[in-house]
Amino acid sequence: MPHDELLLPFERSLLSRWPMKRWCDVRCVLAVSGGADSVAMVRSLTRIITPELRSNLVIGHVNHGWRGQQSEDDAEFVQNMAAEVGLEVDCLVPDDVLRTEEAARDQRYSLLTGLAKKRGARYVLMAHSRDDQIETVLDRILRGTGLVGLRGIPRERELEHGIALVRPLLEVSRYEILDYLSELGQEYCHDASNDDVKYTRNRIRHELLPLLKNQYHSAADEALLRLQQMSCELQDVIAEIVYPLFQTHVRFTDGVACQRVEITCEGLTDVTPYLIRELFVLVWKQQHWSRGAMTAVHWQRLAEAVATPLDAFELPGGVRVERADDVLVLGTT
Repeated sequence: MPHDELLLPFERSLLSRWPMKRWCDVRCVLAVSGGADSVAMVRSLTRIITPELRSNLVIGHVNHGWRGQQSEDDAEFVQNMAAEVGLEVDCLVPDDVLRTEEAARDQRYSLLTGLAKKRGARYVLMAHSRDDQIETVLDRILRGTGLVGLRGIPRERELEHGIALVRPLLEVSRYEILDYLSELGQEYCHDASNDDVKYTRNRIRHELLPLLKNQYHSAADEALLRLQQMSCELQDVIAEIVYPLFQTHVRFTDGVACQRVEITCEGLTDVTPYLIRELFVLVWKQQHWSRGAMTAVHWQRLAEAVATPLDAFELPGGVRVERADDVLVLGTT
């Protein structure tokens, strides 16, 4: 690592949030779109790490091909930048072109996880920023999220056993990122679709947040971040209550990885419905069942099935729910 006095303030700040000892000796896949955030991540990490350890960093670029020639130009930009900083790059092209952002996001995570396994990487790094966190929390409030959604974007989570997703720039503002790139004289790609306000996320970024800050509360972004942080703390407390319920009442007939779950209802009827819903969320996480299409109505129906016997029903993702005496049985069809 360069002497501290040779590092720029942005780089010193990054090191304070994600100490070098955590990542310098292991392989990391850097998810790079070519946009300002991911370019700043590449430039800062390659300036921090010593040349002999730089081979531990590998760039992964996913080209969905949505924007025709611009997508190809972005891929070329990433390849050229990788060559300039001395990193290998894998350009990943999905077999299927998916047109929804949620499906494309899941596809990116799958491709990047596959690359991490291929390269023997411990971490996949993504360059979400403080601004992304604020926009995510506000978007979820508008959609009617619960406490879990208010936690926003996690700084770190497991993708697969032995592979973690880390967002080292999550506490860094977009202004700081652009200022850093300007200081380096570093170019980056601009995705014109991010300016199109027909997309909800872009309207939040370009219209709603400025409106809130200019006409209602100048520190609205800070207030949203405080809400996100308090939600994380509260959810941790709730998890400490729910996990013993999970251990006592949930049984996997053939181990955690099986597709059949039995929940003993006795003793749960006096538990508040919110905690019951959180119990089911934990089951979905353990089984790796998709929660994307699960709504508040679905979670509430599960809680009601614990309290009162109901006819068998199906949930998104092909999960069938039926009750046999005092046991609720869940399984995929």
